[in-house]
Amino acid sequence: MINMKKRGSILALLLVVTLIGFCSTTPPKREMRSAWLATVWRIDWPTTPMTTVTATNINKQKNELITILDSVKAANMNAIFFQVRPEADAFYQSAYEPWSAHLGGARGTYPGYDPLAFAIEEAHKRGIELHAWLNPYRFESVSGKYSGQPGDYRASHPEWILDYSTPTKTDITIFDPGNPGVRKLIKNIVGDILSKYDVDGIVFDDYFYAYGGTSSTLDSYSQNLYKPANMSLADWRRDNINKMIADVYDTIQIVKPYVTFGVSPFGIWTTNSAVAQARGLTLPQGITGLDAYSVIYCDPVAWLEQGKVDYISPQLYWTTTSSGQDYDVLCPWWSDVVYRYGKHFYSSMSLSSLSSTYQVRSSSEGNVDTIPSNLHELKKYMLNGGLTTGLTRTEMRIISSVAFDDNEIGLQIDRNRLSTKNAAPGHVFYSVKHLVTNGKFTKYLREQKFTSSALTPAIGWKTHPTLTAPTNVTRTGNTLSWSYSGSNVRFAVYAIPNSQVGNPAAFENINNLLGITYTKQFNVTKYSSLYNTHTFLVSTVDRYGNEFLPVESAPVDPPIVPTDTLQLTQLWEFSVQKGNLGTAVDDVQNGFAIRKDGSKLYLGTRNNGSNQVAIYNAATGERAGYLPALSGFSSAIGGDVAVDDNGAIYACNVVNGGTGALQVAKWDSETDASPQIIISTTSHGGSDANRIGYGVGVKIDASGNGFILMHKGGTSEFKIWKISGGTPVSQNPTTITATPTITDAYARISIVDNNHFWIDGNANYPHYGTITWSGGNPTSISLQVINPNGDLNSGVGGATEFSLGGKRYLVAARNNHGDLFTDKHSALLKQLGTGTAIINQNVLGTPLPTNGLGATTDPSHFVESNIYVSGNTAYVYLMGGFNGITCYKISFPAATKIFTVTVPQGTEKVYIAGSFIEKNWDINDPYELTPTGNPNEFSGSFLCANDLEYKYLCEKGSWEYQEAGNLGTIPYPNAQPAEHEIRTYNANDVVNNWKAMPKIVLNVSFAEGQELPTELFVKGSWDNWTNAIPLTKISFNPTAPIVFKGTLGGNTGDKIYANTAYKYYTNDGANENWELSPTDRWATYPQMNDVITGFETSFSNIGQLEVEELWEFSVQKGNLGTAASDVQNGFAISKNATKLYLGTRNNGADQIAVYNASTGTRTGYLPALSGFYAQYGGDVAVDDNGAIYACNVIISETGVLQVARWANETDASPQIIISTTTHGGSGSNRIGYGMGVKIDASGNGFILMHKGGTSDFKIWKISGGTPTSQNPVTVTATPTIVDALSRISIVDNNHFWIDGNVDYPYYGTITWSAGNPVSISLQVINPNEDLNKIVGGATEFSLAGKRYLVAARNNHGDLFTDKHSVLLKQLETGTAIINQNVLSTSLPINGLGGTKDEWHFVESNVHVNVSTNTAYLYLMGGANGIAAYKLTAPDPFTSIVPEKVDYQILPTSTGVLIQLNKVSRIEIYNINGMLIDKKETTGTYTCDLSRGIYIIRIDNKVTKFVK
Repeated sequence: MINMKKRGSILALLLVVTLIGFCSTTPPKREMRSAWLATVWRIDWPTTPMTTVTATNINKQKNELITILDSVKAANMNAIFFQVRPEADAFYQSAYEPWSAHLGGARGTYPGYDPLAFAIEEAHKRGIELHAWLNPYRFESVSGKYSGQPGDYRASHPEWILDYSTPTKTDITIFDPGNPGVRKLIKNIVGDILSKYDVDGIVFDDYFYAYGGTSSTLDSYSQNLYKPANMSLADWRRDNINKMIADVYDTIQIVKPYVTFGVSPFGIWTTNSAVAQARGLTLPQGITGLDAYSVIYCDPVAWLEQGKVDYISPQLYWTTTSSGQDYDVLCPWWSDVVYRYGKHFYSSMSLSSLSSTYQVRSSSEGNVDTIPSNLHELKKYMLNGGLTTGLTRTEMRIISSVAFDDNEIGLQIDRNRLSTKNAAPGHVFYSVKHLVTNGKFTKYLREQKFTSSALTPAIGWKTHPTLTAPTNVTRTGNTLSWSYSGSNVRFAVYAIPNSQVGNPAAFENINNLLGITYTKQFNVTKYSSLYNTHTFLVSTVDRYGNEFLPVESAPVDPPIVPTDTLQLTQLWEFSVQKGNLGTAVDDVQNGFAIRKDGSKLYLGTRNNGSNQVAIYNAATGERAGYLPALSGFSSAIGGDVAVDDNGAIYACNVVNGGTGALQVAKWDSETDASPQIIISTTSHGGSDANRIGYGVGVKIDASGNGFILMHKGGTSEFKIWKISGGTPVSQNPTTITATPTITDAYARISIVDNNHFWIDGNANYPHYGTITWSGGNPTSISLQVINPNGDLNSGVGGATEFSLGGKRYLVAARNNHGDLFTDKHSALLKQLGTGTAIINQNVLGTPLPTNGLGATTDPSHFVESNIYVSGNTAYVYLMGGFNGITCYKISFPAATKIFTVTVPQGTEKVYIAGSFIEKNWDINDPYELTPTGNPNEFSGSFLCANDLEYKYLCEKGSWEYQEAGNLGTIPYPNAQPAEHEIRTYNANDVVNNWKAMPKIVLNVSFAEGQELPTELFVKGSWDNWTNAIPLTKISFNPTAPIVFKGTLGGNTGDKIYANTAYKYYTNDGANENWELSPTDRWATYPQMNDVITGFETSFSNIGQLEVEELWEFSVQKGNLGTAASDVQNGFAISKNATKLYLGTRNNGADQIAVYNASTGTRTGYLPALSGFYAQYGGDVAVDDNGAIYACNVIISETGVLQVARWANETDASPQIIISTTTHGGSGSNRIGYGMGVKIDASGNGFILMHKGGTSDFKIWKISGGTPTSQNPVTVTATPTIVDALSRISIVDNNHFWIDGNVDYPYYGTITWSAGNPVSISLQVINPNEDLNKIVGGATEFSLAGKRYLVAARNNHGDLFTDKHSVLLKQLETGTAIINQNVLSTSLPINGLGGTKDEWHFVESNVHVNVSTNTAYLYLMGGANGIAAYKLTAPDPFTSIVPEKVDYQILPTSTGVLIQLNKVSRIEIYNINGMLIDKKETTGTYTCDLSRGIYIIRIDNKVTKFVK
């Protein structure tokens, strides 16, 4: 309803009503229509717990999820927000966290399938986007819940955990947002999902600091380490959240930029007007409640300002009449704010019909599974009644206190559409179970609000390619298909009235949009009425949501042959009509059923004395015997027979008197010698006029659970017995009165599924029954009559449903005085649509049997039918009471069929071989399928023979390449895999494994913290572990998705079998240092993505550095003093490393201060040089002779660029060796901030500078200590370095590092020709977020045989506010980083300074003492301070105590000789920890070694050996 008190006038009210009415009837073509699918506590799914991993439980969970997605589709919605990380766990195969306990099993237990992969596959089949919903910070909903279980972060990272419990209350635990390790974990988890799964979006809800407030000391650990002194606690906490959001967004842009990123914050940003005014915003009027900005430190406005989200979905769980939280006020406010920053606004809305009783409770108040589901699931643990933050319950109210109905949601949808200014409205319902359980609401959405399909809004602000149009758009029957050569796209399908084709308005009309598909075909059966009046068009839609070029479909000629015509063959008939019935006449007087495998028929007989069950051969129609007799059971007068899912046989008698016992007998199998009467009751209500037992329907599953259904003839009553574990729950049935009444006294029942059945009779029409269940009990039965024309008139029997070739059919046999078909045009088969809808009356071209089974005997005799389906063939068995029985084979004639198959990852080609018309089991030239563009999916269409059988292959020419059967369990047997069974037609197939593959691609990555080997090899069982195969190193970044890549096989004729065992190691030949793994790996897919966690032998401490702070003078420590003027220009280290030379602004002349390198104290100044002025941060350098150089900075085109030189510290006659105005510098393109000097002992070399913000470098050649010219050589490099303040660090004559405060570090290479510089190339380095923009101080040095890079970050002059920002990177070749985390601690932990001018530089210099394996690192933060650190490469041998040994190690000219006195194990490593050789031997052992330092381990004793 409209809240009248909110409106200013009747006119305004009428305007609103008019606009809302317009919105209701004209939904936009693009809008987000989604729902939250909560998995925590199994709120929405799965309701079936996976306590035991069984096929039954897996299928139940899958079917539940399919039901949810079908409900979403039925409501014309286009997305689902699927919760995949509820409590630091996973509903997917995670590289970081265990399988979720919310799947119903133990935490860490594999559920037997991948829920996220399955959900994506099923969602995309329905054209539904899937956004992976993660809870970034929640660890436990109840403190201690996961102690000692897999993924226990309390044990592995206690510093990451914030526990909100108190001595009197157990509460939640969350990850500390202030800990950088937590940020990195969240970012990595998102990256892991993106790299493995085809998700459309990543979404967070408001899991930040906990509701109820966070004490000022709870996160004191991270405060002490990471909070800057000049930042308030609240600002710091908000900044922690902001950094995490930015990290995740940036990760997505790197991995899959088309994946949208959204956050669903609390519905009230802040109630503090001062906060809003500072951001240029005005708060919505009259809104009160929790201040999320201050309580949970959530600042979505900051994320919008920084451009780090694609959409915001605030939780507006109030109504349009809620006082203090009016939806009509909050919705347009949020929409305006989001629009201000050009992003999307999707309102989150509650679907719960809430009671007026306000309830807030903590998760500690009992079992979390009992917490009411009307709160958004995160609120169930965030709120509690004992708040100490001063908030009242009213202020904490988060949802409406007024119950509402469908119309309220309709008003909210209208408000969303009215409020949206950027054509991107959205509605996200909490939660999806209300769609599944409330069919009325789903119908309301479909018929009132979401009347047509809609595209999700496009994120058009991101760079995207222009896509081409589909080609060959055609309609074959009811399938629209097309060709498209690209991948990773979707398609929108339209039906445009023929008169409007070419009119752009028709294309934008949402009513013409049929839907979206991730494949290259679309079923248009439901639009068959449009075939003659409309034209189908298909457009490409990229993953960003941008739409391109609709293409018109080609005209479709009427088919020559009806597409539904079936081929009919009679296999046998025994009947009165043919005169061959014989003694079988006694076997065709009761009911019958088919054995589960289709090989036998079970007929209730009157020929065996006991009148029980005869067995017939289904292939020949001949009697094969009888079931064992059951004493006390008499299936007289037409009792029916049925078979359950386990193959057990059931027979019943017919009650024709009120006092007779109704019986049901059960044989577990044909040979069951101890059958049982499982039901025997007189409480049935039957009589002669109202008989029971002519028809029995049995639906009992593999677990023995289900029901038995009978009908009381001539009435509306049905009798149902529930069966549990194979036994009736009660002998007496539940009686359900159905509508309408079935007048027939002899009705037969045919079960369709758990909820549906067919019932028919000799004196009535066939009916389609629907059973409604509640709490596992039947509550009602509704009947729908089918009588489309005269051939299904009164007197129909044998109504049985079956599916063939993806279509539903109904056997509708007529009883005409015992003669099934005297009318040639009576149709036996009807093709069904939904329910009882018949879409083809005359499926068969001929009736069957033509002359009927019998004569004109008793018209009350029944007609019964049963069907067995095998692949594309159906076997129809018809029995006419007393008259005979016959069997017909029904199959499709030759036709073109579409095959779509999902295959194992990495499969490059897919073939299909089978009983095709043109290529009958041709293994050398099979049909080839083509990729569809969907991950691992191939498709093709081919002419098929009757009863098609086929198999898939990954290579032609050999059946070894066919699909495999079940591989079994690990370890696999040392044998070739079994073959897969022959397939019969299915439109969508899945191949799980290939028996053999022509090649296998190995993609290898490394666990976090694992040092990379320089080489990697693989051996395996394909050649009995003989030959080593080297892998190629494609990345030096240890966190890269692929570091090494290799191939098994790959040559013509190669066959790598699934079940092949293999393993990695680091050296070739006999020197294998094997990976750490208790078992072998198994090659099961054409592409194996393997993660190495370590190697058997490793000296990880070799090459790692120990760090010691020597001194620090900084703003942070408050001890900078007068040195503040000395840390504003560049600095350098003296040649003997005893002094530092700092460009100073403290000595009047602003030249060079001299500092003691050991203490960090000023000792004086270099002699002043008249006429030289090193202003604005001019740099300082030292050459190979120890001479000191300083330059000024050019800030204007007319300024004089100068370079001064002091031969030594005491040089009283320094000189200006360069003075020029021919430099090209300016105020925006400055020169002099960075100067690189490489001049050798002879005074020859060069001076290098960069022109800021350009591609230009300036080089002066130096000869004999003098420039060859005052004017530099200008070399234009690529790419451009945008920074105006870049510092330069020389590596050697040909290489240098250059960095800056607003750019990434670059590795420069100078090319010389005839002694002159001719070109400079730059290679950018940005392996991860800790070398992002704002990087300074890139300096390279070598220590203990390894290269390192100093990569100091400049964050507003504060070097390191993030403990895990890596100062040192270990380098290999060029810019290749092989170790991201050299230091175990960051430095300085709290940074050098405060939040001063962010443009102030960061500079570093390093001196290495080779003799002691020690480096001295000096860091300067512009205007903030300077610090010194000692870096030591630890010697693993210094702690070894000499002891008596049983060997002697001797050097030789070629290597080493070891004399052993007993059998010993020898291992030799180089200084980098790589295994060179290993052997178990005695006596004399030799090994050739090149020059270097080696580690020799003999048994458990270690010795350093120098060659």
